[in-house]
Amino acid sequence: MIKKIIAIFMAIMMVFGTIPIDVFASNSKEPAKFEDMPENWSRAALENAVENGLLSGVDGKIMPNEKLTRAQMATVITRAFGAKDKGNISKFSDVKASDWFYDSMSKAYKMGVIKGSNNKLNPKEPITRQEAFVMIARAFKLEPADVLNKSFEDTDQISDWAKEEVYSVINNEYIQGSNGKINPKGNITRAEFAQVFYNIVKEYIQTEGTYKNLAKGNIMVSVPNVILKDLTIEGDLIIGDGVGEGDVTLDNVKVRGRMVVRGGGENSIIIKGNSDISNIIVAKVDGVVSIKVQGDANVEIIYIDDESDDVNIEGQIGNLQVIASGIIVGAIDSQIKTIDIIGKNSKVIIDKDSKVENININKEAVGIKLEVVGIADKVTTQAPNTQITGKGKVSKVEVKEGGNNAKIETTNTKIQVDKGVTGVTLPPTPPSPSSSGGSSSGGSSSGGTTVVSVSAISVSPETLTLTAGGATGTITATVSPAGATN
Repeated sequence: MIKKIIAIFMAIMMVFGTIPIDVFASNSKEPAKFEDMPENWSRAALENAVENGLLSGVDGKIMPNEKLTRAQMATVITRAFGAKDKGNISKFSDVKASDWFYDSMSKAYKMGVIKGSNNKLNPKEPITRQEAFVMIARAFKLEPADVLNKSFEDTDQISDWAKEEVYSVINNEYIQGSNGKINPKGNITRAEFAQVFYNIVKEYIQTEGTYKNLAKGNIMVSVPNVILKDLTIEGDLIIGDGVGEGDVTLDNVKVRGRMVVRGGGENSIIIKGNSDISNIIVAKVDGVVSIKVQGDANVEIIYIDDESDDVNIEGQIGNLQVIASGIIVGAIDSQIKTIDIIGKNSKVIIDKDSKVENININKEAVGIKLEVVGIADKVTTQAPNTQITGKGKVSKVEVKEGGNNAKIETTNTKIQVDKGVTGVTLPPTPPSPSSSGGSSSGGSSSGGTTVVSVSAISVSPETLTLTAGGATGTITATVSPAGATN
């Protein structure tokens, strides 16, 4: 029996001995002392990382100069954001369900932080500085940059695949380099990593409740049921993955930087009072999320970079940009000046209590479905296969070059089709006294809809007025020979 107990004990020790120290980082706020804590530039950052559960030590040591592996980096990032959802990483040959880092790697993969190559995630490899910077840029949704606004001697050593993300981290002043270099292909140490995260996040909110005083700089919220009240955030506000389907409320809060929404649910992100936010990026990786703007709150721009499920927008905003593809975006009881649609194969719904002044469908936004139950003053499409439906009011639709095969079903709509556009389907029209019926190649339709068919006109400085159902639409055109009898 004693031998059996000893054998079990030794097996346990062997298992724990193979687990990197970062796995045991706790979320405790209790101060920890380490005999090798450096007295240099990295001390404050290391203490902050320990305090917020990002790093821990072993045997009384923090080991600041140890290299981080890719698995350890994934563990720290997912812990910082409070990530819980796991992605399917079964296709990667070097990660097994029994590995200590399996959960962290699957969460980081779900977050879009790691992508792998050649069916491998390389979890045990020391991570390079450029790989770490790319993971950070993806996690914090930094906009890729084409130009570097600060010079380093070795920027030519940055791999092409990493340049835009590394540039964005540098441009945001999250890394400073050393001796005029950033050493992109060198490994990153625990101390260096701690410093980068310390540069980015100044305070972590890891306990639910109401907060009225916060540090100056970027703020990370990684738990639900948080209320931020009567304060100004001088940097970015990150709503982390750990918020899940829960709520975060901003009551009279000004955000000077960006607001990045990676978590939240169907009734989740509430912005009210005299809150003022210029830039919201919605980037939740899974599930429905809502942005609710209430009262006198001001939100200028919302970017939807979420490629999972539904995103609901409520209230009054300036500009909504749908960058993601394959999602459903709902405007619910909203007043929106402009919606710009850039992603492909998405559906945008304007509900009965909403009004949008301008909807622009970019030429790259193939296969967009726009359903208008409320009001849309003007819709312009440059993309093929656009569908515009609904029983609401669409005052005007312009089908520009590139908008081939557009299908427009709304009634009482003034429709203008540019020369060269083909395959446009217009609302059905009943027979008129002078013809047997209307079609997509006809010159008019009932119900106040003015229709111009590209097959019947060519653009010139002259003017032709078409009248149908009592409504008059004026276009700049001359009747081509093929349309002389129209």
